[in-house]
Amino acid sequence: MSREYSIKDVIEERVGYVYSEEGIYEPHEITFTVEVGKKVEIGDIVCIEHPSRPGTPVFYQVIEVPLRRRARDYEEDLVRLGKPVHDESRNYPRARAKQVGYYEDFKKVLEGESDEDMLMLIEHIKPLSEVYRPKSEVISLLLEPNAPSIEVGSIYPSWKHTLKLELPKLLRQGLLVVGGVGTGKTTTMLTILVNIIRGIRNEGGNPHILIIDKDGEYGTEELMSVSGNSYEHIDIDRIYIGEITDKYAFYQRLLALLGLHPTSRLARSLKEAVFKLRGPIPLSADFIRSLCRELTTQDLIRECMSRSTNIEKRLESIRSREGISVSEVVELTENLAVVHIDLSRTTDMDHAFEVLTELLRRVYDEALHNPEYGIIVAIDEAHLYAPERGGIYIADEGRVKALKSTLELLATTGARNGVTLFIATQRPSLISKTLTTQMGQNIIAHRVEDVDLERVVEIMGSIARRARVLPRGWALVKALAAKLKEPLIIKVNPQTYPTSTGKTAYERFLESTQ
Repeated sequence: MSREYSIKDVIEERVGYVYSEEGIYEPHEITFTVEVGKKVEIGDIVCIEHPSRPGTPVFYQVIEVPLRRRARDYEEDLVRLGKPVHDESRNYPRARAKQVGYYEDFKKVLEGESDEDMLMLIEHIKPLSEVYRPKSEVISLLLEPNAPSIEVGSIYPSWKHTLKLELPKLLRQGLLVVGGVGTGKTTTMLTILVNIIRGIRNEGGNPHILIIDKDGEYGTEELMSVSGNSYEHIDIDRIYIGEITDKYAFYQRLLALLGLHPTSRLARSLKEAVFKLRGPIPLSADFIRSLCRELTTQDLIRECMSRSTNIEKRLESIRSREGISVSEVVELTENLAVVHIDLSRTTDMDHAFEVLTELLRRVYDEALHNPEYGIIVAIDEAHLYAPERGGIYIADEGRVKALKSTLELLATTGARNGVTLFIATQRPSLISKTLTTQMGQNIIAHRVEDVDLERVVEIMGSIARRARVLPRGWALVKALAAKLKEPLIIKVNPQTYPTSTGKTAYERFLESTQ
């Protein structure tokens, strides 16, 4: 005979009663007065009994904890005279909570026989309904994903529960991590990457991650260790472009090699010829000369051939300095767990942006044509690679626009085609809104400056303003890859920490005296 459950099987204690001073009671959000001796905090999960389904809890998350005090006319005068009256009996702790939802058959959920999604209560709630704190194991049911997952951090305020993100959803939707300097943003991204490698391997799979690292902070011992012998670090200056998939990018490189202005007659003729080409275009002297020979008039052919006289030396100098082609890097991503592209030592950002654009396009094309190829592309300081209008440009404008366009392509169509974008930024207000909107389905927000906070509010809602007061290593998380879709405050459980490659002025001052 199956057991029947009551609300008492779900709750730990009563914490208050639903009470509205205005006399208006809405199901999507409740205000309740906290009982004497009880305590609730922002982020707490509470519940009431469903008004028409006895024994079924409807869950709410506390979002505000105001305290109302009944004032007396003379009270401020006493405060001004330095003689306040501390009368606790006139303090009324309250809480405002937003509905999370309820399970239609909570009995099956308790018995582990159901993975149904929550429904929303849309009927009247009863004034003065009892508000309860659920048992810890019941809250665990609300948080434990039904699919393979990774741990991110401990959930405030009880710290008894762990935030987990479902791997299938996370890799279908992508990730956005934001936070100011020193708030733990890079540590969070590294922790997630390490846990993904472990999680995928625990499922018997082979993960592949391409890291684009502006400051050389991702080469940690823990990341290398969890990757085993499947990790490769590459300075971006070593990479050369042997073939170019984007016709406009090839055309721009061709003009630079031949020393042509875009408005010249020869440049216009070459542009027409280039845009008739199909597939990856070889960046070689022989191919460029063959392109010259296909021009329409003899004078254009002669000028083009003349300008290409020393082109072998120009291409050879690039390759001998750099040493590995984009095609070879793509092959590495097919075979290794982590390919780490390091930009920290480059002195040529134009070249770096050109390489990244071609590399990401080739990765995307590989995923489109190879159903067994999948990859996570993790990019730190993404606002530098895909700036919003008025943002920061650290390379030639044309190259920045080409890379930004490629990243927006990955953000909008990459995940469903096997290329998942994870981006981290300290300046969400300066990054392409296409990226933040798409990646914002799963957002981890550390403390940010006020100028950037409004962009985070657009993605997460007004609760994002609470990120302003979070200590280092804490974050506000709103994730569709979590079982509970409402924002949660967590403390990240770090698996590794970024390496420090740069030296601050303070460190250099001290070194100069030694």
